[in-house]
Amino acid sequence: SAITNGSGIATVGSWALGTAAGVNTLTASVVGLSGSSVTFTATGTVGAVAQLAIVAGNEQTTSAGAPVPVAPSVLVRDAQNNPVPGVPVTFAIASGGGSLSGASQVTNSSGIATVGSWTLGTVAGPNVLTATTAGVAFTAVGTPGTVPGVPAVATQEGAEIGPGSTVTITQTLANPTATPTASTYQATLPNGLFALSCTAPFGTCAIGAGSLIGSGEGELQRVAATTGLAGNRTVAWAGTIPGGGSVAITYQVQVGVQASNGVQQCVTSTISGLPGPQTCLAVNIPPSGPGNLPIAAGLPNSQKPGSVLIFNVYTSSVSRSQSDSQISLTNTNPANPAYVHIFFVDGSSCAVADRVVTLTANQTVTFLASDFDPGVTGYLIAVAVDRNGCPVIGNYLVGGSVVRFESGHLASLSAIGISGLVQSPPLCNPNATTTTLAFNGVAYDELPRTLTAYTLPSLANGNSPLLIVNRIGGDLTTGAATIGGLAGLLFDDSEAARSFSINGGTCQLRGLLGNNFPRTVPRYTTVIPAGRTGWMKFWSVEDEAISGVLINEALSGLSGGYNLPVLTTTSSATLTIPVVPAG
Repeated sequence: SAITNGSGIATVGSWALGTAAGVNTLTASVVGLSGSSVTFTATGTVGAVAQLAIVAGNEQTTSAGAPVPVAPSVLVRDAQNNPVPGVPVTFAIASGGGSLSGASQVTNSSGIATVGSWTLGTVAGPNVLTATTAGVAFTAVGTPGTVPGVPAVATQEGAEIGPGSTVTITQTLANPTATPTASTYQATLPNGLFALSCTAPFGTCAIGAGSLIGSGEGELQRVAATTGLAGNRTVAWAGTIPGGGSVAITYQVQVGVQASNGVQQCVTSTISGLPGPQTCLAVNIPPSGPGNLPIAAGLPNSQKPGSVLIFNVYTSSVSRSQSDSQISLTNTNPANPAYVHIFFVDGSSCAVADRVVTLTANQTVTFLASDFDPGVTGYLIAVAVDRNGCPVIGNYLVGGSVVRFESGHLASLSAIGISGLVQSPPLCNPNATTTTLAFNGVAYDELPRTLTAYTLPSLANGNSPLLIVNRIGGDLTTGAATIGGLAGLLFDDSEAARSFSINGGTCQLRGLLGNNFPRTVPRYTTVIPAGRTGWMKFWSVEDEAISGVLINEALSGLSGGYNLPVLTTTSSATLTIPVVPAG
C-alpha cells in the first residue's frame, strides 16, 4: 500500500518478477473509487545457462557396432529452471569408439538438443558420449556376447523387382571378439514378401512356423509346415560364431502379387534380440499398360495372365497335312525373363514329355506340335518356374493355340490362366527332384469341378461338335491322373433336363456329341432336334479337377470352338512336377 504525494502520485516500493519466464502483471486501485484500477505488465526473460540435464538416451544397451535405439538428448535451463532456446550444444565421443552424426546441435524452443545418431564402437563394452554446454556425460554399453551385422547384400533375379520376382539376401554377422559367441539372427518380412529358403555354413536356419531349412554344414533341408507356407514371414538363424570369425546367412524371398509398384518392401532384423540392419527392396516393374492389373484371385479363365497355363488340346500328325497345332506362349513381363516348364500330356496313355523354355521380357514363342510331339493328341500345361526349376508366383504368362483335326474340327483357343496368389508361394526345395503345386485358393487358383457347354447345335445341321475333357492332376514325373466318373445334365431350349453319366478311365476324354455321347434318355437328337439348340453341364463325381473345350466341325460351316466355362471349383487338386533347372 502507498499514499499519494503532493502531486497525487503513489509509487510501489519494489516489484520482483516470478521465476517462470513470461508476462507478469501488477494492478493499482483506490478504495471507494469505482473503476479506478490500472494494470502494469512486465516480461520475464530466460536467464543465462545454468543447468544441463539428460532428457533421453542414457544407459542404453545395444549390439556393439550398432546405433543406439534412442538418440541422446539434453535440456538446457537457466537458474530458475526455465528452458533456454538457441543454445549451442556439442556432442562428442569420450570413450568406446563408434561414430556420431549431427554432433553440433542448437536447443529448440523447449530448450532441448538431440544428437543426430550415435553408433557404438565395434568392441563390446562401455561407450561414453558427452554433451557440452555446462558439462554432462552420457553412458551406453555395447553388450558382451553379441555380434554386429553389416548391411545385407540383396541379389535379384532379373533387371527389376516385381510381383513374382525372387531375391537372394545375404546377411553377414561378424564376431570381433576372440571368444566363440552364441548368437541369433531373425529377419521379419513385410506382407509383400515370402521366405522361400535359407542356408548357412553352420548353425540352423528356419523359415515360417514349423519349416526347418538348412541344418549344419550348408545342408539344405525343408520340413513342410502343417499350415503351409502362408506364415513364411520370418527367417531365423542360431549358432555359435568362432572368435574373430563370421557367418553368411543366405535366404531367398519372393515378392507377392499384392506388392505395389514403387513401394519399398523392407526386411527388419534383430541380432541376439537387439535391433539389426534393415534391407529394403524397391518394387519397380513398370505395368504392362495403362489401367489396373487384373485381380489375381478368381476363376481360371482365358482372359487373364497366369503363373500356370492350361492349353486344353493339341494334336499333330507326322505328316502335318492331316492334323497339327500351332502353340504360342508369351511373357508379358516388361522387365524380367520368364522360365517356363512345359508338359505335353498324351491324352490316351497319360505319358508326359516336357521341356523348359526361357522367354526374355516381352518375348513370345510359337511352335508346331508336330515339331515337338508328332503323332500325339493331348493337352499342355505350362508352369512359371525360377532358374532352379521351382515354381514361382509370376502372373505374366499368356498363350493360345490353333488346333486342326483330321476330322475337320478347327478352333483357335486361348490358354486358361491360373493365378499364383498372394497368401503363399509354392512349396519347393531346389535340391529336390519334385515339387507339388496346390490349387487350393491359397497358393494357386482353385481348379474347375463343374463345366458347361453353353450352346449345343442340332446334329441335323451337319455339325458334330467334338467335346474334350481333361483331368488336371497327378504326378507328371510318372503320368497324369485319369478321369473318374462324370455326371451331368443335357438341357433342351425349353429348360427340360436329361441326366447322363460318363466313365473316364483316361486323362483326356474325347468324343463327338451324338446319341451315344452322352447317352441320355431320350437320345441327343430327340432332346435337340432340327432347328433347336440346347446346353449341358457336367461335373466330376469324385471331386477331381477338370477342364475342357468344345470344337465345331469346320465342314459344317460353323468352325471354331471355346473353352468350357467354369461353374464350380475344387480346392483339392494338386500337381506334382519335376524340378528341372533352366538350361
